[in-house]
Amino acid sequence: MAEQFPVAAVRYIVADFARPLDLPPLDGFVIANALHFERDQAAVLARLVTHLVPGGRVILVEYDADHGNQWVPHPISLARWRGLAAAAGLVDVREIGRRPSRFLGSIYAAAADRPGTADGLDPRSANSGVPAVVDDVGVTDAGAGATRS
Repeated sequence: MAEQFPVAAVRYIVADFARPLDLPPLDGFVIANALHFERDQAAVLARLVTHLVPGGRVILVEYDADHGNQWVPHPISLARWRGLAAAAGLVDVREIGRRPSRFLGSIYAAAADRPGTADGLDPRSANSGVPAVVDDVGVTDAGAGATRS
């Protein structure tokens, strides 16, 4: 990582994102193929969103299905993601990419933002562009300026 992104400050944290986390304020985070392992996705997402600064962004990568299998027990369709995101207080929910999947039809990426602005700037310019990453092995604060103190 340091070779590819020499100016990025990365701090790896091994943790269970389904439990309360001791994190600094984040400009954003990515949940990639991980939230579908949690039964109470709304509670997990609501807890994670509390770490976002105003104008912070969540990126979700998930299977677009409402019924899973033994490997993806609780997938989140895009329609369902819109409701989960809104319930967690996120706005401007939008699909940003999609690919076919031989497992559950397709996999998509979606973005959603916490309302407000950071430092009085437009939310999109206030983000560092390198959000924290939340996956099934931990939380990564990836990028210079990815956290604010």
